[in-house]
Amino acid sequence: QSNFQHYEATTAEGLVWILFGKDSDGCASLQCRQEAENHAHVFRALAEDFPSFHFVYVDMTTYKDYVQEELGVDIYPALTVQRGKSLAEGSEIFRYTYYFADGEISKEP
Repeated sequence: QSNFQHYEATTAEGLVWILFGKDSDGCASLQCRQEAENHAHVFRALAEDFPSFHFVYVDMTTYKDYVQEELGVDIYPALTVQRGKSLAEGSEIFRYTYYFADGEISKEP
């Protein structure tokens, strides 16, 4: 939350929210960081291919309610692509959620 304003204030086309965890349990802060480090090479490669998006991972212990209420995601691991800026007045937001596990990605959990 402390750096969310930074992402909203940029000229990025949107955000890719990376949500680690298992089933309906989100990861805790150190576990989230470890998962992010383990998968960093994949998300850095995606970020290079999509430079107009910011890629962020979320501490699910702290922000699980926000993720469930605002992004509508309650099964993990997942990633949500958000086009548009949620703080911009009149801005239309589009969100697409995908689930990943065992090297596979899918629209279904």
